[in-house]
Amino acid sequence: MNPVTTDAKFDKNLIPSSVYKTIIRLNKEGFSALIVGGFLRDCLANIKAKDYDIVTDARPEQIRKIFKNSRIVGRRFPIVHVYDSNRGFIEVSTFRSGQSVSNDDGFITRDRSFGTIEQDVVRRDFTVNSLYYNYSDHTLIDFLGGVNDIKDKVIRSIGDPLNRFKEDPVRILRALRFQAKLDATLDKATEEAIEINSSLLMNISPSRLFDEIIKLFHSRDNIQIIELILSYKIDRFLFIELNNDSFLRAALENTAMRIEDNSSISPIFIFSVFLWSLRVKKLKKISDSRKLNSLIARESDKDILLKQNKLTNMPKWIKEGILDLWSMQHRLEKSRNSNILSDKRFRMAYDFLVLRSETINPNLRKTVDYWTKIQ
Repeated sequence: MNPVTTDAKFDKNLIPSSVYKTIIRLNKEGFSALIVGGFLRDCLANIKAKDYDIVTDARPEQIRKIFKNSRIVGRRFPIVHVYDSNRGFIEVSTFRSGQSVSNDDGFITRDRSFGTIEQDVVRRDFTVNSLYYNYSDHTLIDFLGGVNDIKDKVIRSIGDPLNRFKEDPVRILRALRFQAKLDATLDKATEEAIEINSSLLMNISPSRLFDEIIKLFHSRDNIQIIELILSYKIDRFLFIELNNDSFLRAALENTAMRIEDNSSISPIFIFSVFLWSLRVKKLKKISDSRKLNSLIARESDKDILLKQNKLTNMPKWIKEGILDLWSMQHRLEKSRNSNILSDKRFRMAYDFLVLRSETINPNLRKTVDYWTKIQ
């Protein structure tokens, strides 16, 4: 495969100096190093880029030796996080070859074989992520027509999508994320492969699915993503129940606005919203047969999270945060004790209450007004 240089333009000034310094350092040690993937995709699509990934022919242990402020991460394929005081870390990976190890279902269980750029490009997921930028001669390298697919807004799998999704079903979620982000369409083969292989998401570990959900919904395009997930009926592999109501959409919109404003966001909030309608239904069912109290409600809430955890394994601090946020809704509705203002989750619980009053329960507006004034 011959590399093709393209005259597609992007603003080189958007690349932070720390990324350039990392490349130069690798070059001085005798290694090639290129910017790859997401940054180039987003720049060419006129989207604000935030990910800066580098690929090199240096092995992880060699990279780790060059950069003392780094560490090797990743099970299936090791990469190196080079820490930077301004950006957190820069991800540096080694060119991959196609010599991965798969199980009987085609799922890649080990991918630790290093290779060349020609081998590396066909191991990437979609053509829009297959571009490389060479800082030394300022060329943009496009093996697979990624520039044209970005321009045409097409998400196209590299290789047979049926096999690529079997190798790693998480690519299904990534396809939808890029489709929403680029306001693109899926090419026919990729779309058909998602419809055929979506059930393979059940083979992904709950912990990894949780991480992917955070990427999906902690984004500016989260409303478009939820619509795609529902249209492909993938929600059943991610949530025990999902109600696409005005409350959920308002919460997603609020999250997108906070991301745009660089405000803090929390997975506690969005997961509390995802599961809220199920909680309401379950508590109503309990109250129809017996008297409901805080202890019974707490046990019911724990049961919901236990079932959800089988799909998406949430860290303990998130589960505890969801339980607290839900229980505080009752306290805010029924109590007028100002001591609740000192609770560390008050502001999040208040925002949750406001959203409920604006979307699904206008009877809460007087309660919201009270807590707005007392603050």
